Amino acid sequence: MNRTTHTELIQLLKAEIDKRGSARALAKLIGLTEGRLGRALRGEFSLSVEKCLRVSKIAGEPPSRVLRAAGKGGIADLIEDLYAVGDDLISPSERDLLARFRVLGPKAQRTLRDLLDELPDTGSRQKRA
Repeated sequence: MNRTTHTELIQLLKAEIDKRGSARALAKLIGLTEGRLGRALRGEFSLSVEKCLRVSKIAGEPPSRVLRAAGKGGIADLIEDLYAVGDDLISPSERDLLARFRVLGPKAQRTLRDLLDELPDTGSRQKRA
């Protein structure tokens, strides 16, 4: 199989290995053998759509982000098109912020979440005009 580089996916998988304590533990959660996970970490194997969705659920990352990281951007686009029902519920500036957040790496996303957790609670969301 040709070697493919999915740096963002590899970084995400490595971060999850650190959280889980071992590659074996993560592989089991994803439904892969440890050897297959190792091949993915070396860029020798691409995860299936199903395995990407499992990684998304395990890591708490948006499915589209994981799919794109695995080189499956077309599938991510299709899913977003199919489920774009809620896009009109957020403002253009909120969409921009969300798009910017999604391109951040896992560490930067955690840092931003931590920062947001420090902000005062504004109560319930106000209805937008």
